[in-house]
Amino acid sequence: MSTFIEKLKATTQLVLKTGELKGKSRKRDLVDARKIFCLIARDLTEESLEYIGRYIGKDHSTVIYACKKCEDHISEDDRFRRKYELVLSYASEFHKLDEKEEVLDYGALLNSTLKLKKRLAELTSRILVLNKELDEAKENIVVNSDLTEVEKRVRKLDDRNRSVFNERSIAIVNMLEKTSYYPERKKIVGDPILSRWE
Repeated sequence: MSTFIEKLKATTQLVLKTGELKGKSRKRDLVDARKIFCLIARDLTEESLEYIGRYIGKDHSTVIYACKKCEDHISEDDRFRRKYELVLSYASEFHKLDEKEEVLDYGALLNSTLKLKKRLAELTSRILVLNKELDEAKENIVVNSDLTEVEKRVRKLDDRNRSVFNERSIAIVNMLEKTSYYPERKKIVGDPILSRWE
């Protein structure tokens, strides 16, 4: 049976998608994963720093430095803190299970949890899209049932044609208002508004 620290290393590698923590690579994601591994291993186990360092190919002084830097990054960097909290949440669950001495396939459990979270995200986004489509359909049903044919045609116009239609409609309404408010204007010869209608 694997120890908690081996499970923590596997969890860190899987969750942060870094590959093997042991090595000399200085890529940021891998260095961050090592720091997170060191801090969680120090806090959740009673293993020596030298023992923890063996899992990542480093000595105890590097583990001390990694823990210090990890604590600094947690307080200063939101992205780093989220990564730390994600690994810690899985590690805490495994730690609780180890304390209960339950025998589980931790790799399979972690993989199924990650798959379920991904599927949940996909379903959530699909629900949002379907809700938007449903709202649009409801709006079209309610709006289109109350509209005249002209109003339906206007709604189908693109922006440029709709603005032209609106300008012309406003001009027509203005002409009608002027003629209904000023009926005596019909008597004026050469009226620019009424001459268009004659």
